[in-house]
Amino acid sequence: MYPCPLSQGMITHTRLALLFLCLLLQACSDNSEVAVGFLGPLEGKYSDLGVQGRNGAQLALEEANARELIPGMTFRLVPEDDLNTPDGARQAVDRLAAAKAVAVIGPMTSGVATAALEQASGHRLPLISPTVSTPLLTGKKDLFFRVLSENSQWARALARYGMEKGGLRTVAVIADMDNDAYSGPYRDAFRSEFVRLGGILLKDWEIRSLSLKSWEPIAAEIERLAPDAVFVSLSSRDASNLAKTFVSRSLKLPVYSAMWAATRELVVDCGQACGGWIFGMGYSEDNTRPEHLSFQQRYRQRFGYASNFAAALSYEATQAFLQGMLKAEGDPKGLPDAMETLPELPGVIAPFRLDEFGDVVRDHYIIEFTGREFRTHETIR
Repeated sequence: MYPCPLSQGMITHTRLALLFLCLLLQACSDNSEVAVGFLGPLEGKYSDLGVQGRNGAQLALEEANARELIPGMTFRLVPEDDLNTPDGARQAVDRLAAAKAVAVIGPMTSGVATAALEQASGHRLPLISPTVSTPLLTGKKDLFFRVLSENSQWARALARYGMEKGGLRTVAVIADMDNDAYSGPYRDAFRSEFVRLGGILLKDWEIRSLSLKSWEPIAAEIERLAPDAVFVSLSSRDASNLAKTFVSRSLKLPVYSAMWAATRELVVDCGQACGGWIFGMGYSEDNTRPEHLSFQQRYRQRFGYASNFAAALSYEATQAFLQGMLKAEGDPKGLPDAMETLPELPGVIAPFRLDEFGDVVRDHYIIEFTGREFRTHETIR
């Protein structure tokens, strides 16, 4: 038998089917997946920042995908551990560039920010940081954007609060220089404002927590000096260890702290040992804005535990990225210019906007840790 030749009608139907298939494949290819990097410490003593930051970014992207923020475009988070070291940050940025990330949410610590930015600039890769607050990156035209104001503002407010409300006249200072880009400027701003107002600096420790073997010698010297208060710029784990050393020596002193320690880990690991500590910071955990309460609820539902400032700020940083992509009509090449001209964003903590340098303009706060929760004392505008 010989094959039956195709009729003209069959040929027409075949061509139509092929045309439909081509159009379908083209439509599917238009639904592109966009890689978004995350950069932060995901293991080790600073991982409370990195893990919560990663989760906040993940939640923001998942919600954007669910509501199809940009039709035909979905976002996928690519997390990388920067080991909280400059070299680790550089290598992580290279991996994110190789993964074709269009932007990076991060880094989370000021200590690696300069190295990360230098590496990212070579790849033309924007960084949108949730928690980097060093003033060393303020007022520069670059690919660095952030949703947290520079920490020197909070430090000066904290010094004034201590003098005016706490009646402080003498203070000892402890700053962890393993995160020197953060601790150095914060410590400098606090002590300069404190001295300007007539206070006396009794002792100024620059420690390296990664090589510190015991808090006992420092606690003993503080006991001998008997300052009115101690100012610290430490991670939550180091703050907890210092507070527990004070308790073991029955040493009761007011402590004024940088925001760095104000994570949920302080609640779990330190508790009442850190009760009464006062923080100058850019986040108000107990604010009752509907946006903030809703975020806290959604975060707990998604991850099974409470959010901290790193999660909330990372969610906001990712919101800023998404609005930038929306303004750039989905074109990553237009993202940096779009980020510089964003309107005020609602935020989950409070409304915020970025200035022409990518630095944020927003409120900051004086917070007390009660031993169980963070309670706002003052809002500073």
